[in-house]
Amino acid sequence: MSFATSIDVLAMGFSLGLLYVNIWFPALFVFVITYLASALGLMTRKRFHYPKIYQWADIIGGFILIVIGAKVVISHILDHGILS
Repeated sequence: MSFATSIDVLAMGFSLGLLYVNIWFPALFVFVITYLASALGLMTRKRFHYPKIYQWADIIGGFILIVIGAKVVISHILDHGILS
């Protein structure tokens, strides 16, 4: 999961660099959100000690990432008229 997050942030940083946007605020924003999500995940893990919850969390998280990726691909295909 951390590898996927790193790739997403790398892509965002690269995209903002190409747009010549001041990257300090977006970088700080991504850092804060990532930190808070990680801290929340660690606190939640300490409360629940059920292996089945971990398995379902992995499955749901993977499904969400696949849906987001599919949405991005489909929107790019439709916006650029590749299928027309």
